[in-house]
Amino acid sequence: MRKLRLATALATAGVAVAASLAVGAPANAAVFDFQNNISERYVASNNTTVRLYAVIDSSHRASYAYVTRGYGSVQARAQCQRGDGRTSWYQSTINASTGGTSHYDCDNNGTYNRAVVGLGVDIH
Repeated sequence: MRKLRLATALATAGVAVAASLAVGAPANAAVFDFQNNISERYVASNNTTVRLYAVIDSSHRASYAYVTRGYGSVQARAQCQRGDGRTSWYQSTINASTGGTSHYDCDNNGTYNRAVVGLGVDIH
C-alpha cells in the first residue's frame, strides 16, 4: 500500500511539473541561433522582425537583438566562449518590443567570458 501511495504521489507531482513547464513556454515562440557566427542579420517570425548584431571591443563582448517591427517581444541569445574554447548558449532576461533592444553580455559571464561567437534570439 505504501509503494502505491508513493507511486501515485510521484505521478501526480510529475504531471504538475509538466503542466507548469507547458504553461511557461509560449506555443508560438521561435528561437534562432547562429552557432559560431556573429554576422549581422535580420530574422523574422510571428510578424516580428529583429536585427541581430554583436558589439565587440576591448571591454565589451555582447549579442544584441533590436526589434525593428512587429508585436512580439524578444530576448537576445549569445553563444559565449571559455578560455579553453568550449562554448555554451545563454539567454538575456531583458524582454524588448518594437524599438527596443535586448542584449546578453558574455564579458560578464563568469568563466564563459572570453568571446561571443554566436548570435541568437528568442521571439515570443
